[in-house]
Formats: sequence, structure tokens, C-alpha cells
Amino acid sequence: MAKSIKLVTNFETGEVKEYFQPTHIKGSVALEGLTIGKAIDKKGTDIAPEDINKIASFVAKKVYDGEFTDEQLIDGIHAPLLFEEIMSQLSSVLGDESGNGTKVKKN
Repeated sequence: MAKSIKLVTNFETGEVKEYFQPTHIKGSVALEGLTIGKAIDKKGTDIAPEDINKIASFVAKKVYDGEFTDEQLIDGIHAPLLFEEIMSQLSSVLGDESGNGTKVKKN
């Protein structure tokens, strides 16, 4: 089953909508995700708002094919879970459903 994400779509009523990743994600998307993930890993705990925006844009536009905007993604996730959820989405593109970053072997 494809990974999904639940976003609050109506803040007055608390309505939530679930979106599913496509059954096939292009390899080029995975390579872009890997590049973003490696850059984030290098920063350690020094993550800036621009980093969150970059990951959100990638997830919304590339992973979910524009089913929602990056702003809808950021606002639709409960704030304390934001970083964890978007990193989980990024990691899933690289084949890690647990949400942990996929490590690339260094030769």
C-alpha cells in the first residue's frame, strides 16, 4: 500500500483529507529526494525555515504530483509533528517507510 498523509483541510470544522502517494514514483524524483535528504543530514540540528519549505515543496509538487500546495502541507500538519512528518514523507521516497533517513554507503 502506498504511503499517505492526512492534512487538515478546514480549520473551522477540523476536516481532514487523506492523500496517497502514487503507486509509481519516478527514479529522478528519488534522486532529487536523496539530494535534499543528504543536505538536511549535513545540517544536523541546524535546520532553517527554508529547509522545511524546500522539503514541503518537494513533497507537495514531486511526491504527491501537486494534489496540494506546500503551504497546505505545512498548515495541514499539527505544528509539533511538522518536521517529523515531512521527513517521513521524504524518507518514504527513498524506500524507508519507517520515516528514518535512508543512509547511502560511502565507498
